[in-house]
Amino acid sequence: MLLVTLPAVGMVGQTQTNARAYLLAASVLSFVLPLSYNIAQTKLQHITVSTGISRRNSIPRQESSIPRQGTLRPIQMPRTSSNLSTSSRDGKVEDDPHILNAADETAVMGEMFDTMGSTSKAVDVNRDVLTLFKVGDDEFSWEEGFTLSEVYSLGPKSLKLVVKHLIKSSKLWHRIFQSDSNNEVAKRRGIKCCIDALDIFSKAPAKRQLSDRSVIFPCYSFMNVISKTMTYTPPNNLSKEDFETALAENFVKETRYQHYHHCRALAFQADIMRRQGKFEEAISVIDAMKSIYDPQLHSRVLVKNT
Repeated sequence: MLLVTLPAVGMVGQTQTNARAYLLAASVLSFVLPLSYNIAQTKLQHITVSTGISRRNSIPRQESSIPRQGTLRPIQMPRTSSNLSTSSRDGKVEDDPHILNAADETAVMGEMFDTMGSTSKAVDVNRDVLTLFKVGDDEFSWEEGFTLSEVYSLGPKSLKLVVKHLIKSSKLWHRIFQSDSNNEVAKRRGIKCCIDALDIFSKAPAKRQLSDRSVIFPCYSFMNVISKTMTYTPPNNLSKEDFETALAENFVKETRYQHYHHCRALAFQADIMRRQGKFEEAISVIDAMKSIYDPQLHSRVLVKNT
């Protein structure tokens, strides 16, 4: 690339300033981007290897399948062992700092790939992050997701990370589908990641330990985009109307302590009611939204968190 652009800069000279600027920028990027890619790839491999060694060394020999996260002790489920995390006496799951650090470092690599436009590699890195919260040596699968016992084993910070990266993965898969509308795998995985994030957040006991639940709010918004622009099959044999009604109700419920997000949720609910032909109910919801919405107070916050 440099062999082409640098001589061209000299040939253009000072007469064509736009062309000169473009060629100089191309020269710089042709040097920087491969360097950034190699740094990201090397760092990612180092994290993956070190995390894998740490996990293998920490697994007791008598256990063949051990959660990477802490475990809860619900009455209806037998207690399982943990190789890294622990449960407190009151039954709350404690996050493992090693896994959280590894997840944060790996996520940086994903952001770098995303910024560089390598969506497929960003998806792969997100999968590596989600794998950290799987049981034993199991790898995360886009089709299978997380088991119920794995969801129960998530601590509060782990829950937020899993939900965050499922939402991110959903958007990345959606971007891949938008670039190739015939890619049914990308479409299916994008929708499933979004639905899985909602399902995991609703079932995880660690949710009760979160005072701020805003991590899930973008998922409701993105699911609304999916429901309006794509065909999809709702989970648990629900009809589309029942699923979207429950989706709006849950969004309203989750945001009841944060007025600016609550306004957004009410608008979401009113939109679904409008699409379902429930116009009088939609108007009532809009009236409720108007009673708590302060444009000067809430508008900037809503834009910032969209």
